[in-house]
Amino acid sequence: MDFNVYLAEKLVEMRIAEALAAAERGRLLASAGAQGARRRVALGSVLIGAVNMRMQSARLLSLAVKWLVLLVTIAMVLDHLGIGRTILFLAFGILFGGVVLAAALALGLGAKDAVARALERQVREPPPAEDKVDHV
Repeated sequence: MDFNVYLAEKLVEMRIAEALAAAERGRLLASAGAQGARRRVALGSVLIGAVNMRMQSARLLSLAVKWLVLLVTIAMVLDHLGIGRTILFLAFGILFGGVVLAAALALGLGAKDAVARALERQVREPPPAEDKVDHV
């Protein structure tokens, strides 16, 4: 085989490989761009929904959702790569437990007066009259 023909064939093979690699990179970038667009739409939806509900901290809620999405994405990537699975699960468990405990304390301490009033009303009012109709 002539050396020039061999070089021409290798050049064509390299260009095909480069074209395939460029196409794959373009597909990956388009996929990442589409996922980023979906994430922005989801975060925008949270912000719009919170504003429509007239929440005082709509922007804070949107920011919290953004960071939650990023955190879950990073955790999924690390889990997929097999990096620190045990530590990752433990960290999420502790974080979730802390959030639930904080929410329970906030709800319990915030609703303490309302629960006390409901119990007092329950003790003061006589029970309702029994239903005289026999349904059997």
